[in-house]
Amino acid sequence: LKAPTLVICELVLIYMEPKYSDAVLNYLSSSFAELLLFNFEQVGPEDPFGKQMTKNIEARGSPLMGLSAYPNVRAQKERFQKFNFNGVAAKSMLEYYSKFVSSSEKIRTSRLEPLDEIEEFELILEHYCIVWASRSDGDLARIEKLFPPEAG
Repeated sequence: LKAPTLVICELVLIYMEPKYSDAVLNYLSSSFAELLLFNFEQVGPEDPFGKQMTKNIEARGSPLMGLSAYPNVRAQKERFQKFNFNGVAAKSMLEYYSKFVSSSEKIRTSRLEPLDEIEEFELILEHYCIVWASRSDGDLARIEKLFPPEAG
């Protein structure tokens, strides 16, 4: 398929067995000439918070079947590279929030929903990641353009 295509996977792939989610990524990367994929999902099952997060989600009948195969940001990035996405960037939400959300935006949003425990908020952010992956011979291959300038 030749039309530029955007695919958004928000908490989707992590709920699938890796053999199925990998098949989806393989299909997408081999079927579209110009593809940009955004993925958002959980990471970090090894620490106490991650273990409790996993346990809570499993108790609701929705196990994170892909979490052990892709447990961290590095593994997420490598996953997309394995399926021939030629531009891949991955960050924890904490890293993204720390580097790319301006101080003024942090202040603005804190007024909307005041937080008692910033450490707890950061712990949650640390257990989610975002991945931008592109399959392109053009500008989409330069994935770093999708990141805003780092906040000061």
